[in-house]
Amino acid sequence: MNLKFYYMLNPQLSIIIPVYNVEQYINQCIESILAQKYQDYEIILIDDGSTDCSGEICDNFARKDHKIKVIHKVNGGVSSARNIGLQMFSGSYVTFIDPDDFIEVDTYTKNINILLNNKEIDILQYPCCRYFHPQHIEDDQIPNRLIIGKEQMFSNWWAGNPIHYSTCNKIFKRNIFNRIRFLEGHLSEDTRLLVDLCKVAHSIYLSDQGKYFYRAREGSHTYTYSFNTHIDLFNAHFEIYKELIKYSSLIPQRAIAFNRIFRRLIQAQISNPRTNLFTEYQHINSYFPTWKDIYMSQSKDKQWLSIAKILGAKRFATLFIYYLKFKKITNKKA
Repeated sequence: MNLKFYYMLNPQLSIIIPVYNVEQYINQCIESILAQKYQDYEIILIDDGSTDCSGEICDNFARKDHKIKVIHKVNGGVSSARNIGLQMFSGSYVTFIDPDDFIEVDTYTKNINILLNNKEIDILQYPCCRYFHPQHIEDDQIPNRLIIGKEQMFSNWWAGNPIHYSTCNKIFKRNIFNRIRFLEGHLSEDTRLLVDLCKVAHSIYLSDQGKYFYRAREGSHTYTYSFNTHIDLFNAHFEIYKELIKYSSLIPQRAIAFNRIFRRLIQAQISNPRTNLFTEYQHINSYFPTWKDIYMSQSKDKQWLSIAKILGAKRFATLFIYYLKFKKITNKKA
C-alpha cells in the first residue's frame, strides 16, 4: 500500500482548528504545525463563517498539503466548529489549537512518543505560555507528573492549576471524546468540559516537553469580560463546584471554590446592575458552604464569606456594590 495514502486514511494524530476572522494569525498557526518533524497527522480546519480572508487562506494550505482538510460552515462559535471536527477526525489521538496561537518545533514528536510508550495515559498536557510579542513571553513550567484516578485528576484540575482549563495544550486518546462534546453557545467551553473529562479519563500526564504559545491579544474572547462572559463563567464554575463538594478530601477547598463563583456573580451584577439575577442568587444560597466548611477553609476570605452567609447572597452583594460606588465617589473627591 502507498504509505502516503495510508497515512491520509489512518493518521496517528488529528489536529482540530476552529477558524474565524484570523487572517492576521492563521498562517503562523498552520506553519508551526507543518514545521514539526513529526508528520503522522491530519489538520482539520473548520472555517466558522469567516468574513475576512481566513477561509481562502485555509483553502490555499489544503491545496498544497494532502494532510490538511477544510470545512466551511455557517458561523456557530468555537464549540460548534470544534464539534464538527470531532465528528470527522480519524486519528488515534486528537488535539486542538486556536487559530491565533502556535506551537514550538517538535512539540508533537516529543509528546506523542511519551503517549506511545505509556499507553495508560489518557490525556497529556504540555507547557503553555502567554505570548504578547517576541520580547514578552510569560512562561509556565510545570514538572513532569502522572496523575491517576478521577478524584486526583479533579483535585488538580478544578482551579485550573496545575492542570489548565484549556483543551488546546492537551493531547487526548480518541475514546475520550466518544460521548463528550463542547457545549455550544458558551464562551467558557473549555472550563465547562473538565467535569465531563474527569468522568471518562483515568489518568493525565503533565509533560514538560514542547510548548503551546497562547497569544494574548485585544479583542480575544478570553479578555472580553462582558455581562454574558461573567454569567457564562459563573455557570461553568458552578458546575465545577457542584462536582467538588462530592469529595470529602476537598472539604478545605469548598469555601475557596464557592468564593470564586460568588465573586463572579457579583462582577456580573456590577457589569449590568439592572439585570435580575434572582435565580442565580437562589442557587448561591442553596449551595452556600456550611459554617464548618468556612472554618476549615484555606481561604483568606473567611470573614467575607461569614458576613455573606449571615446576610444572604443577594443582600450582601447589593451592600457590597453600594460600598464600591461610595468608595469610587470618595476617591474622586480626594
